[in-house]
Amino acid sequence: MGKALGERISEMLRKQGIQQKELAERIGITEAAMSRYIAGTREPKPDAIANMAIEAGGKNGIFPVDDLA
Repeated sequence: MGKALGERISEMLRKQGIQQKELAERIGITEAAMSRYIAGTREPKPDAIANMAIEAGGKNGIFPVDDLA
């Protein structure tokens, strides 16, 4: 996933007009972890990806189901 997922997270943040800190708080992770996901230096656990998808409104174009594998 890495960088590609980070780019999708950044895109979601832009579209929703929120900061990474706010998204991190919404899904129950630290801002530092969110920053690492965006940078591609840390892989999120499947539950974090699922929570991000929920925050994105379930739009599979941003977080495809394949990313959960």
